[in-house]
Order: sequence, then C-alpha cells, then structure tokens
Amino acid sequence: MFKNILVAFDGSDLAEKALTMGEELAAQNGATLHIFHVNIVAASLSAQAASSPALADMLSTAGEKVRTKAQELMKDSTCAYQIVVQNAPAPAKPLMDYAKRNDVDLIVMGSRGLGTMKQYFGSVAHSILNVTHIPTLIIKE
Repeated sequence: MFKNILVAFDGSDLAEKALTMGEELAAQNGATLHIFHVNIVAASLSAQAASSPALADMLSTAGEKVRTKAQELMKDSTCAYQIVVQNAPAPAKPLMDYAKRNDVDLIVMGSRGLGTMKQYFGSVAHSILNVTHIPTLIIKE
C-alpha cells in the first residue's frame, strides 16, 4: 500500500513514537522510510554558514546529534531507510518539498496537542495538514 513513508523527526519522545510507527508501517509494506529533520536556522545564518566554518560546523553538529539518535533507534530495523537533515528557517516547507520530490505517500509525525492557540503560533503538524494532500498520520501524546 505504501512505498515511501516520511517521518518528521526532531529527536523528541513524541518523534520517537512517530518513528516507531513509521518503521512498523514501512516494514509491513516493504516501503522505504525517509527520516526527515530540519535544523531551524534563520535564513541570514544559513547564508553566513557558507562563509563561516565555525557556524557550518555548529549546524553540522546539531544535525549529527539527531542523525545519530535516529540511527540508534533504527539499528534493529529490517526496512530500508534514509536520514535527511536540512537547514531551514521553518520545517513545514522543506518537509513538503522533500515529500513531493520523493513520491512520499504517507507522512507520520507527532503533535503535542497544545490546543487551538498553538495552531496560530506555528504548529508544524497544523501547517502540514493545511497544505498537504498526502495522507498524514498524527501521533499524539
């Protein structure tokens, strides 16, 4: 049923639950699991990173921490997977761009369920649900 499953992963407990669910679904369907993380970086810092080795190293280190955590969680997995880390000012657009480029047919992500007010202040899950036509499984606390 699914060929490409994308899990939004930030290293949190809820993201770990989403990763577990995504991995189970990928294994059951013979799908490839795409574990996607966005380092939140102001656009001005992203541009500076190209000319600042120290800043580039800091961003790389932050991404590697999340990558290492995901690899540890996937060490016993039988499904094919890849881990992608990108730098961007906000996670929703790069996540959706990646999903479109890679024919993702299911997105799995956590939502803290902080209520209506959080929706107005940048809930990633809410942003994704408002723009995607890809089936999306939300894991709640």
